[in-house]
This record gives sequence, C-alpha cells and structure tokens, in this order.
Amino acid sequence: MVVFVTVGAVWPNALGCALYLALLAGGVWTVFLLSRHHTGAVLYAGVTVALTVGLPALWLAGRHITCILSWLRWRNRPLPAMRLTADGLDYSPAYTGDFPLHVNWLPVLESHYRRGADNTGFVWCLYSPAIDGVDPLPSSIHREWPLDARRLWGELRHLVGVTGMDERSPVQMAAALHLIHYGTPVALNLYYTSGTPLAVVDAYLRERTDGRCTLQPPDEKIPPTTRVRAW
Repeated sequence: MVVFVTVGAVWPNALGCALYLALLAGGVWTVFLLSRHHTGAVLYAGVTVALTVGLPALWLAGRHITCILSWLRWRNRPLPAMRLTADGLDYSPAYTGDFPLHVNWLPVLESHYRRGADNTGFVWCLYSPAIDGVDPLPSSIHREWPLDARRLWGELRHLVGVTGMDERSPVQMAAALHLIHYGTPVALNLYYTSGTPLAVVDAYLRERTDGRCTLQPPDEKIPPTTRVRAW
C-alpha cells in the first residue's frame, strides 16, 4: 500500500479568494457611495457593516492567497510518498519513482503530528532510531518546539556542512529540511493524498507497530512548530 502526497486542486482556493475579495470590494464601494450621499447615522451604520464584513473577508482572502502561493510553489516539485510492506516502511521525501529510505518494523517506532513549517497545516512524522538510506544525514536530530524561525536557515546550512550531503539532490535536501523542522526525515502532509485510502493504511500501521503509530490526529492541541521573536 502506497500513499502519495499531492498539491491538491487550486480552484477551491481561487474561488474562495475571489468571493472574499468581491465582498471586500463591495464593502469599500458601499462606504464610498454612502459617503457621497449620506452623513451621520446612516454613514456610521454603513461603515460599521462594511468593517464587520470586510475585515473577516480580508483575513479569509489572505488565507486562500497563502494556499494558492503554496500550490504554485509545490506543483512542479517532487513530493513525499510512503509505502508500507511486510518488511517495513519505505519512504521518499521527494518521490521520483523509488523509495530510498527504509524503516524496519522491529525498532521502537512512534509517530506525532506537527504543524507545518510556517505553522499552517499539519504534518505526520515518524520517529525511529534507525532509518536505512538516509546517510549521510542522521536518522533524527533533537528538536524543541517551537523553533526560532530566524535560526532555521543557519541550522540547515550547518547540517549540510557537517554531513557533506549533496545539495543538488532533491531527496537529500527535502530530508534535511524535514530534519530541521520536525527532527526526522519522514514527514508527510496528509491533507492532500492519493493512493491507498488512509483508513486502510492507518489500520495496517497500527497492526504492525502494536498501536504505537497511527495516522489519526491527537485530541490535544498541536503546538506551533516555529516562532519569530521580536527581540
């Protein structure tokens, strides 16, 4: 059974963005017309309604624009994929046809959800003390969340330097980014996927790990992955 991460469809976000921007433009136009012909309570009421509708519309439009920009960024790039077999879990952080990383079922495995690198969305992460094929990168690095966003680029450059990894390899660069943000190279955003249904994958994963790993999100709130300090 195989799970492929995809970028999903862009049209729902494009439609949502257009709708909320239209609401925002309508509010601005309404206030303009009222200011030309009315004063006092009528103008005040119009401005109040426009702000009540316009501010949430502006925020929601911004969220859709962020998703559209993310889609544009990732649509032509190789994305993660995972395969589960009787021998273990095979994984590629940038799938182009093969699964270079392998995790046996025998080592102690655990899984956790993290927020995305920019704290949007959620990423499923698998942690194991031994991951074959990840060399020269380590199987894991110690992380304490939330991470200081200003230090991540420097930490990535340090990891690249000390391991001597190939910066031209999409697989190794994606694995390195996952290690910096999540402490493991095995990370998947399961919001948009294709392949085997996630419920089937989850049942098999639970069975093979004696319930230690699951694709089900936790009940408790997931803390932010990064923060930006103002000092």
